[in-house]
Amino acid sequence: MKITDSITVKKERVIYLTFYREFYKNFLAMSNGQDQIILAGAFLHLTFESLITYTIRLFLNTAYSHQGQGVKRLWHNIFETERLDKKLQFFSDILAINNDTISRTLKNIDNFYRNKLSPLRNKVLHGHEVSETILPNGRLERSKLSGMLTETNIKDLYSEFWRNVELFLDLFNNVVVPEGVNLSPDFIKKDLIQGAKDNLRRIELEFVKQQ
Repeated sequence: MKITDSITVKKERVIYLTFYREFYKNFLAMSNGQDQIILAGAFLHLTFESLITYTIRLFLNTAYSHQGQGVKRLWHNIFETERLDKKLQFFSDILAINNDTISRTLKNIDNFYRNKLSPLRNKVLHGHEVSETILPNGRLERSKLSGMLTETNIKDLYSEFWRNVELFLDLFNNVVVPEGVNLSPDFIKKDLIQGAKDNLRRIELEFVKQQ
């Protein structure tokens, strides 16, 4: 009898890096016009949500690879395609050590996404007006979306993006690893947390070198 092992090799494209590359390209070119500002804002939103989704999935596929499929099935069948607040709730309820600091951090991350990134992205995608009107008294009046589409606002969002990315990634120092699973000492701190930060910074460096 000849027995052949079946080996499956999965190669996943890390989409948040593609989004971040588009963000940073337009971020550096914002002085060229409002088109670049619009694209920078939209791609920053896409990067943030995609990074969070990918990182949770990466942890699950690694830490739970030889465990019962309940938690992974719950994520893949329900939460992976849910809104970001639901994904963060999954992280809080299922993966993280339960404490008040983690809950506050996740709430702050959700607030940044809900109150800063989403309004800009939603107004752009839903075709809100981008206009500026000079009133009879000489005052400049901007539409709500136009007021968001400024270099200053996008720079502020970029700073907050990095602050919240680091907060989220550092939460993986407090995840619950299933009993009996021995992860590599480098997986969480080096591959998952620092690896994501380094990949984003590497993209920035690529564009800086081209200037």
